[in-house]
Amino acid sequence: MVLGGRISVATLLLSLPATASGFLIPSFCRGCTAVRAWSSAAADRPPSAGAARRRSRLPLKKEDLPDETLRQMADAGRALKELEEEYWKSLDADEIAIEKKCAAGLACLKAGMLEKGCEYYTAAADLSPPSSRTWPLGVVLYYLGRYEEAAVRLDTDIRSFEKQFEECATDERIWQAAAWIRGAREAGADVEQVAAALPPLPISEPNALRRTVYNMFRGGATPEDVQQVAKLGAGGIDYFGVDFFSEVFLGLYHDAHGNEFEAETYILAACGNTYPNPDDLWYHTPRIHAKARKWTIPG
Repeated sequence: MVLGGRISVATLLLSLPATASGFLIPSFCRGCTAVRAWSSAAADRPPSAGAARRRSRLPLKKEDLPDETLRQMADAGRALKELEEEYWKSLDADEIAIEKKCAAGLACLKAGMLEKGCEYYTAAADLSPPSSRTWPLGVVLYYLGRYEEAAVRLDTDIRSFEKQFEECATDERIWQAAAWIRGAREAGADVEQVAAALPPLPISEPNALRRTVYNMFRGGATPEDVQQVAKLGAGGIDYFGVDFFSEVFLGLYHDAHGNEFEAETYILAACGNTYPNPDDLWYHTPRIHAKARKWTIPG
């Protein structure tokens, strides 16, 4: 991915060992080919026969990792921090204003302030062409119950992302599918017909989980298929959060289809999953979902 059209993060990440980079993918690297390649490799790998333990909701501790991996992680962290500092220095005044509005929007979402977060992301989107920084706006609109607006907004982001990076905007397409289906259901339309009309992915998606999830929304796969992919992808220690993402996407699928019990079960399970970094929007996504649906998060 090229940040602001200037700095290539992919080159740096490709030079790092996967054991290090798997833990250090920052939010501003979204869309990076290297990141998606590692994610797809993790999602497709079979479980190790000699795994010391199966998937766990216990946090991964430093003592679980060899010293060399810890050193590589620290080196990668410093390199990425330097890149981010260089990125900020490269921005002009308008670009800085956009970044600050996105940061404010993200802070509001983390605090559960959806309406205010929507205002900030809308302001950022009004100041700039579609970018990977403003894509959360479509997600926020979904949780605010503005499904058609969410789908239209996500369509703009999809076109921009796929043109710029020549990669499939699968996450955006999944959320757009949920928005179309939920909106159709609430309008009394034929949900199966809407799902069948969803287009196939125009660009190959290497991540098995996301590929299967989107196919599920189109009616070509089942929740059981997604669970099976997640089971294979998580392996021993779930470094890449395959278990977490399957819970979020299955919760979203059932939410769109009106299966409240199943949706709540998966979303609350995702809230209890320790994979995501609390600084990442993904960590807050199931929590935002639970709050929007007035579900109580345990603990």
